[in-house]
Amino acid sequence: AEIVRDCATRRRVAGIIQRAGRALADTTLDAHTTTAGLIEALCNDSQSGGATCDVSIADALDDMQRRMEENANGRGVNIATLYTLDAYTGGFQSGELEVIGAETANGKTALSLSILKNAVLCTHTPSLYFSLEMEPSKLAARLISSDARVNAGDIIAKPLDAEARQKVADANEAFEARAKGLLYFDTKSNTLEAICAQIRRHVLRYGVRLVFVDYLQQYVATSRGGENVEQATAAF
Repeated sequence: AEIVRDCATRRRVAGIIQRAGRALADTTLDAHTTTAGLIEALCNDSQSGGATCDVSIADALDDMQRRMEENANGRGVNIATLYTLDAYTGGFQSGELEVIGAETANGKTALSLSILKNAVLCTHTPSLYFSLEMEPSKLAARLISSDARVNAGDIIAKPLDAEARQKVADANEAFEARAKGLLYFDTKSNTLEAICAQIRRHVLRYGVRLVFVDYLQQYVATSRGGENVEQATAAF
């Protein structure tokens, strides 16, 4: 219960700050009024202990209208991923959790890396990728293998001829030039608390807007060994 309350508090405060950030980005609004509203909202949340989290229908409709206008004007918070996927979803929305589910060896990691690559290269979205399955070098090999036209497994595990090595080197240089400062890997954090701490650190330091966790069951098993899977996943 304490962990759930802590997570709820963090989500509320993050939501308040996120709304204030969007308002500050709108040059038609007065910055001093927006800042005063942020301070008041944080004080009210602290005094109430988060007991009242109600939002009026008027506020909800205003927020919906604002987001619609931002999307129409190209200032929305949606993150482009894959063209076909975006046609259905409109891109990932800020603050949302998307779960990719499938049996083992059905391409979940391949899909998530494709989404990651497009988000970083096409919309310059700062991103953070957690994995307990692969080292950063193997993740990097999978990201550039299609550009180099060399199998990702061969890049890591096999001696390549001069032509293949040159293709990989060229792909490395091109990818690094476009993704530098936008993409980070974490293969060491293995608990919910460690992941949350790293996310906060990367958001503050690098402005990260998109986070991948690959894959959920491994982190749940590590973080919440004494609970059943449903409870642990919900907490995560």
